[in-house]
Amino acid sequence: MTADVRVLVVGAGVIGVSVAYHLAAHPSVQVTVCEQNQVAEVGATAKSGGLIRGLHMSDVDLELAARAVPLMRDLTARHAGPGRFRRTGFAFITDEANRGVLEAHVARARQAGIRIALHDRESVRSAHPDLRLAATEVVAVEQDAGYAAPAEISAALARLAADRGVRFRLRSRVQHLSVGEGGPVVAELPGADVEADVVVLANGIWSHHLGATAGVSVPIRSRPIGTASVAATGAGPVRIPLVIDDVLGTYYRPDGDAGVLFGVDQELGDERGSAELDRRTVLAARDALSERVPRTAGAAVVGGGVGFEAYTPDRRPLVGWSGKPGIYLATGMSGGGFKLAAGVGHAVASEIATGAPNPMSAAYRPDRFATSESISSDYTYSTV
Repeated sequence: MTADVRVLVVGAGVIGVSVAYHLAAHPSVQVTVCEQNQVAEVGATAKSGGLIRGLHMSDVDLELAARAVPLMRDLTARHAGPGRFRRTGFAFITDEANRGVLEAHVARARQAGIRIALHDRESVRSAHPDLRLAATEVVAVEQDAGYAAPAEISAALARLAADRGVRFRLRSRVQHLSVGEGGPVVAELPGADVEADVVVLANGIWSHHLGATAGVSVPIRSRPIGTASVAATGAGPVRIPLVIDDVLGTYYRPDGDAGVLFGVDQELGDERGSAELDRRTVLAARDALSERVPRTAGAAVVGGGVGFEAYTPDRRPLVGWSGKPGIYLATGMSGGGFKLAAGVGHAVASEIATGAPNPMSAAYRPDRFATSESISSDYTYSTV
């Protein structure tokens, strides 16, 4: 693109601030971010579990993760705050019937450069003595995985973007988009309009409604994602990795030194972007987790909440031009946006600033559903 490209990013979750940060590295691009709340205050990022891991069950997802996860891991590791990256390793647990499929995906992940292998129960127990496994279960362990605090990392990334000249308009909800013939996109805000050459919709569940004002179809649905934290019983740090447990149908990880964060299958709430957890649901999830992590049995619940994530029909992101001039989609992360944020931000910025397609996001084009190119896998998680 030519000089002085004006880009308006809608949404200041981790995807939006990553897009803004990477765009600002291009001197010819002027970037403004509009967010209806504060940075990562409401929505999927605010309640994300913060998992950063590479193993994925389709080749295109694996290819993106192999490029994007190291970028996010390095970015979060440089952050000096308490929410910085913590390397814990990652365990994927399934049953013996899925051994062959898991072995195949682990082999492909290793070819992509991810340090991962199947481990027996004794070796997992030795490295993570607070985790219990059954003899009939199969475990893959990824060495370099870990977690970080999504809201804190997003705020830090927003500050870095501001240092690069990005302008943030917080508490400013974009109400309508107008696309003229050959002219700029006009974003209508309360009391003012903003013109931009490109508008990036990175506002999660709200992108469907905003896109519709400009005649853009954004194929997403809202899904509540709940997490809760407990203070583990007993003395000393909780020695578990981050885990996707496809036997129990949940995920969990350490939460600092003495806590455990876990997923809660929350079906209540609305699309405001947050909701209260149902206590009975939380306690049931905690009690189920105690089979794996005995130190969570009867543990006090110390935190939690619900965010609303944008899911696409094939549960993969929408990244690319919308089909309407000047409107670009970076939404529909389907539960996996945090770990991919640095890679997605880099790819979006590259495409907008240079005008050239970026191979990192090629499979996630928004028109794939119209052309019957949705992404599939030979392994489907039970509930996560």
